Amino acid sequence: MREDNTIRAIYAHVESEYPKECCGVVTAAGFVVPLENTSDTPYTSFRISQRDYLKYCGGALFVYHSHPDRPAVASEADLKWVDRYRLPLMIVSWPYGDIRMIGDPCKDKALEGRSFIYGVYDCYSLVEDYYRKEFEYEMPTVTRPRFGWWESGLLDPFTEGLNRSGLVDANTPEPGDMLVFTVNGSKVCNHTGIYLDGNMLLHHRLCSLSTLSNYDETYRNATTRILRRAD
Repeated sequence: MREDNTIRAIYAHVESEYPKECCGVVTAAGFVVPLENTSDTPYTSFRISQRDYLKYCGGALFVYHSHPDRPAVASEADLKWVDRYRLPLMIVSWPYGDIRMIGDPCKDKALEGRSFIYGVYDCYSLVEDYYRKEFEYEMPTVTRPRFGWWESGLLDPFTEGLNRSGLVDANTPEPGDMLVFTVNGSKVCNHTGIYLDGNMLLHHRLCSLSTLSNYDETYRNATTRILRRAD
């Protein structure tokens, strides 16, 4: 399985510090920079030193930190951190490998040509950002399980999120509709995109740049749902 190098590096750092919380930054180019957790209670909280914050966080795409033996759910302290520093924060549950992003690292990022960073720049975040930019419509946040979850067929996080989205099922795609796919032999939904004028598909394939593709027979046959805004 081709694995996203950014999330692999984050997982390696999180695992090396377990059962303590770890923290670090990811640069705009997707490079991972582990930082020292200077908290007095490193098993239950994190703190980035003022020196490291000034040196690394100014140009960061996002900050990450781990929740050892806890879900990837933002604590009150996490939400206060994001509100104070105005930086997106990725929470990594370990050893489960689930991730959740608090804040929007995609803000002002072009929809086409994005590098792939799992849970940050991927197929679902592209759909989220499209609806936010084009319609001011907020899709539900989806916690991403450990990278590769789609291979087992036991987890279906995108469908669970879409059932909370307020979108309704349609029979034939129209521009602006969300398309849901099962690709590469998956038994569950593992890819999403947006149908656009000219029979085009805006989407972000695994470990590739986000792009426009022709919505051809291959994609039509892999489509499992067509979803549309109710308004």
